[in-house]
Amino acid sequence: MGANTGSSKRKSYIEKDVLSMNENAELLNFIYQNSQMGVETIQQLMGIVRDEKFKKQLESQFKEYEEIHSTARKMLNENGYDEKGISAMEKIRTYIFSNLFMETASCFLF
Repeated sequence: MGANTGSSKRKSYIEKDVLSMNENAELLNFIYQNSQMGVETIQQLMGIVRDEKFKKQLESQFKEYEEIHSTARKMLNENGYDEKGISAMEKIRTYIFSNLFMETASCFLF
């Protein structure tokens, strides 16, 4: 009975570690997906915006998102996980929203 209790405790610790690793991977993938969205959207905006001051701000943000994106992918891969990017549908939705926003806000950005 005592040996079984020790084994049960070890199993419980292992399960908690695995759960913790899975939760960390889930959080890292969430960061990966959101930074991917930032990279792709800012890249799209940089191709549209003509105001140089605003474009420099976008470039600065782009570099930060790119670094976060790369770091999240690296951390996932180092821990044995594959990154899962955003879906094609989400990309299309963001692209459409960005274009609609740019049409609406063009008087402020150009």
